[in-house]
Amino acid sequence: MKLQTFTTAHECLSKVESFLLKNEAVNNLPLGILYSLTNAKSSYKPQIDPFFAAVEEEDIVLVMMITSPHRLIVCGEKTHPRLASALQLSVRHLTNKNVKVTSIIGIKDIASQFAEIWSRKSGCSCIVMMDQSIYRLRHVNPIKYSSGRFRVATQEDCSLIAQWMLAFSESLSERLKPEDAQRMSENAIRKSTIFLWDNNGPVSMANKTRPTKNGAVVNFVYTPPEYQRKGYATSCVASLSQHLLDSGYQFCTLYTDLSNPISNRIYMNIGYQPIEDSIVYQIADN
Repeated sequence: MKLQTFTTAHECLSKVESFLLKNEAVNNLPLGILYSLTNAKSSYKPQIDPFFAAVEEEDIVLVMMITSPHRLIVCGEKTHPRLASALQLSVRHLTNKNVKVTSIIGIKDIASQFAEIWSRKSGCSCIVMMDQSIYRLRHVNPIKYSSGRFRVATQEDCSLIAQWMLAFSESLSERLKPEDAQRMSENAIRKSTIFLWDNNGPVSMANKTRPTKNGAVVNFVYTPPEYQRKGYATSCVASLSQHLLDSGYQFCTLYTDLSNPISNRIYMNIGYQPIEDSIVYQIADN
């Protein structure tokens, strides 16, 4: 068993793409990031010097990457008989090389084992920040749409969307800074990836991100408190999901916070089905 690191996203993608595509919907996060980094037209840039690695023994067992500040993405085949050994090797490599890791995200069966080994090796605590589910949609269910219309966001919406992105991030493990929210809003509007449900003005939003070979991810689903429980989020997400399917994608994926039963119910009513549990850990020094 060996661990190989890569100096560029292109090198990493050429090595791990076929492995990740075997479970494309579940691996939407690492795949989407790698495709963005290797797409000359993409504006996505890592906030730090990225880290890419794969562990293999005849075939690939585990893939790791860090592209946002010290957040480790770990993914692999959870039933692989050599997974435990690959995780041990990975933690040993990261700690020996003093690779800074402050959070971990991955499917629960793998990330939880990684976090346990990391805690033993480093003496740090790994605290659960969010239990998640990865959902996939192939067909939009017939639903009742609320009053209003679905539309792409325009430059006039930029400041409002930045405010909404900032508010949305309050529920995440990585909160945005105002300047980052503004930059992300501007980028999303320029690329026409952010969409609104408009009922005499914007009332809900959803964003398309991280396209892969056959799918795209829906994120930044947000409705301000004063507009909630009116069906706006359902209408917006259903409309964006249908738009993506009509554009040629075979499926849509999204992450949900399992502690929020309302949003999980909304997505399932639209046609999203859970396909894998995911988890986010924060690493804290003892």
